Amino acid sequence: MWRGDIEWCVKRRGTESREWRVHRVGIADSTQDMAREFALQGDRGPLAIVAETQRRGRGRRGRRWLSPRGGLYASLLTPPRELLFAHAGLAVADALGEIGVEPTLSWPNDVFVRDRKIAGILIEVVARTAIVGIGINVRASPLPTATSIAAEGGSRLDAPELLRSLLASFDASTATDPLPRYRARCSVLGREVRVERISSAEETALVGRAIDIDGAGRLLVARDDEVVAVSSGDCALLTARSPGEVKGGG
Repeated sequence: MWRGDIEWCVKRRGTESREWRVHRVGIADSTQDMAREFALQGDRGPLAIVAETQRRGRGRRGRRWLSPRGGLYASLLTPPRELLFAHAGLAVADALGEIGVEPTLSWPNDVFVRDRKIAGILIEVVARTAIVGIGINVRASPLPTATSIAAEGGSRLDAPELLRSLLASFDASTATDPLPRYRARCSVLGREVRVERISSAEETALVGRAIDIDGAGRLLVARDDEVVAVSSGDCALLTARSPGEVKGGG
């Protein structure tokens, strides 16, 4: 269990050490909103804001992120960088892999095990600072369609230790090009998908085959005789359940 506010130094694997400050609270309305206040006050990180539970956790596109006790809910303040979604996804996947849970990544920000959501990521930029919100189902899943580390037989269920591993994995990922590893873990590539585009002057829904992720992090979808590059949206496998108002854990 958490033992109060903590501060430690997490070593990047193969590079210099980096200090993460960790600000812990028992109950938060939203760790993303708390992180926003830190950023607006000039804090550029690296800082992790962690809550045992959230009253109004937020997912992408205004969705709720259900946050019962027994999960890991954190928002990381870090400098903005290209392909941050891929770095964050790999950090979660690597941290889970260390405890015997092998997930796949669904472009752009979801983490699954056996087609069930185990974690989600929300990235925002405030005052020249990136805020990476991460929610991981640890001891239980808030929805029957989701899963958790406990349900997948993970070797550890200790949230502080999981956070330590997550921060170390995040630093390790940001020291390298994430795309080759991200593509290898991405479950939608080579499959038929439906993408609900967030920012497009044209139609919002796009159906086709996901064929690649380009250097800018855009999903390339082949449709008829054209390839469409999607920079932002919700992606669902056509053979899978369509995303609902609340996805996985949030």
